[in-house]
Amino acid sequence: MLKTYIVNLKRSVDRREHILKETARFPFLDIELVEAVDGRELPGEEIPRLFDTEHFMDRYHGRIPLMGEIGCTLSHRKCYRKLLESDEEYALILEDDATFLYPEKMASYYEACRKLISGKADVILSSSRCLLYTYRRQRVNGFDFYPVHTAFATHAYIINRKAAMKILQKDELPSMVADDWYAIRRMGITIYTPSPELFFTLETLNSTINFSGEFKSTRKSRRYIKYRIYGRYCQFFYLLGDILGFLGNMRKKRFRISRYIDKSNGL
Repeated sequence: MLKTYIVNLKRSVDRREHILKETARFPFLDIELVEAVDGRELPGEEIPRLFDTEHFMDRYHGRIPLMGEIGCTLSHRKCYRKLLESDEEYALILEDDATFLYPEKMASYYEACRKLISGKADVILSSSRCLLYTYRRQRVNGFDFYPVHTAFATHAYIINRKAAMKILQKDELPSMVADDWYAIRRMGITIYTPSPELFFTLETLNSTINFSGEFKSTRKSRRYIKYRIYGRYCQFFYLLGDILGFLGNMRKKRFRISRYIDKSNGL
């Protein structure tokens, strides 16, 4: 059995009905509904205790976090805590708009993930918006799994206890979006993504997050500057590595855009 946490807002009845109908087809999924945190209903005085807004703005170029993003992050942290409080070694986390692309492959996909999550991977992420390391491909049960450099999306992923604990410890007072997989990878967490992708989000269900955001461009804190310098440092060495690899014909291209990038809404 695969422990499965489904993140759902109490008021989102249509989304709950959708995901329960989707998962009912798979008897090996042990379903538990997790009531999502509605960021828009959080009292303003409670937010500093639950979320580090100042650190978030340093991370993301002065952008003010959306209340929906805060709620999303806190909701996924609830799932991580539930995993650590259980006897399970890993769990599948689904958002309530996830849809199975190839339901007939789910049983073999589960077996492949079980083998990979028990060895090389800490997170197995379903995402059409990612940059991959193609030269370290793992082939398991007929599926190709690629290490992730960076990715976005949290609608479907398997996470183990080690990764859940590291995220909660290293970002104790949350300061990032739930799908900042680049920052999560920098915590020492190994992330893989499968090909083909087996989940996508149902576009007919409206998002519960409003994606327009405000920026405060005048931030000059030491932490803000540190993030900007580190970002430029990484970009320089990634570019240098690609140039040397190309000129010397020593290795294959380092990154590959996901073949499903056309679904990524303009990324």
